[in-house]
Amino acid sequence: MAAVASLAAAPEPVTLWHTQDRTQAKILAGLVKDFSIESGVQVTLETGLDLMEALVVQAEIGKPPDAVLAPSDITSLAARIELHEIPAAMNGGVTPEMLSTVSLDGRVYGVPVFDGNHLVLYYNRKLVKAAATTWEELETVKPIAMHFDAPYSVVPFFGGSISFMDRCAEAIQAYKNLAERGVIKRDCDYTCASDDFYAGKFAYAINGDWAFGDASRALGADLGVAPLPSLNGRKMVSPRATHALFFPARSLEGPRGESLRLLAAYFARPEVQLRWFTAAGRMPAAKVARDQALKRASGPLAELLRALDDAASIPNDAKLPHRWVALRRGIHFTTLGLRGPAEACAMMQALLDGSGP
Repeated sequence: MAAVASLAAAPEPVTLWHTQDRTQAKILAGLVKDFSIESGVQVTLETGLDLMEALVVQAEIGKPPDAVLAPSDITSLAARIELHEIPAAMNGGVTPEMLSTVSLDGRVYGVPVFDGNHLVLYYNRKLVKAAATTWEELETVKPIAMHFDAPYSVVPFFGGSISFMDRCAEAIQAYKNLAERGVIKRDCDYTCASDDFYAGKFAYAINGDWAFGDASRALGADLGVAPLPSLNGRKMVSPRATHALFFPARSLEGPRGESLRLLAAYFARPEVQLRWFTAAGRMPAAKVARDQALKRASGPLAELLRALDDAASIPNDAKLPHRWVALRRGIHFTTLGLRGPAEACAMMQALLDGSGP
């Protein structure tokens, strides 16, 4: 394993915000600890934030973190939080496809660490012999565990897109119908979609690749992974995103720039990304590590990685943060009966139209 070069002078400590929790947070903490031992750079980890909102607020008051490890939609905030453009040399082992997920207007703003963030159908082999392939089949074992209020969970009903231009009313109506028929539970939160599923309270759960590590530890050989079920004869498409390192307030040029470049170089290393893959099944972003991961994967992990091929990246644009807000409001108003699907879609589009460029 290649060692991280250490700084000649006492290295500047850095603060890293992230969105990992549970097993993922433990993996990150372990990697950061090893990085600090190798480089001498002390890293303070902070999480539990509404990341987009917190980044904007901290940028406005001049106190952003030095770095952020987060999904690639943070790229949409490039102008608002002054993300540092990433030199090509810092992303030498990454494919153009990976770089496109952290790019906006032809500029690259992130250092991809792992790929995925896609949704799959998890199932308990003790409770079902084979995975359902349609929502109609799932009605026979309802309800299924799914984080009801999470906008990300609803994107597959829109065909993997959140442009709201196509099939909006149809998508929201379908989601509402499933809730009214009890196929999905209105009061199911993330604990329900994870811990309650692991405990055998549900035969199925729709969750992301981020849950694979915890699910495999909880269920062992009883864990099954399958593609998202089709709805009304139409294949559902999951969103996908890379997780990357971002540098607000052009921090690579600041007093902690050298420490941050060492941090980026460490997480770009194939062997570091493979450690995360081995521990929790997150697909590496570096091509060399990615190829090795595909060779190693078998069983449910192989199914998890195969599902990534059918997922769709959400394009970055300045309106993306507003799209998430609009989607949450549209689903909320419709499922509570406060708006019809067509009215909700119009409200969502109006919110975007008034959100600025």
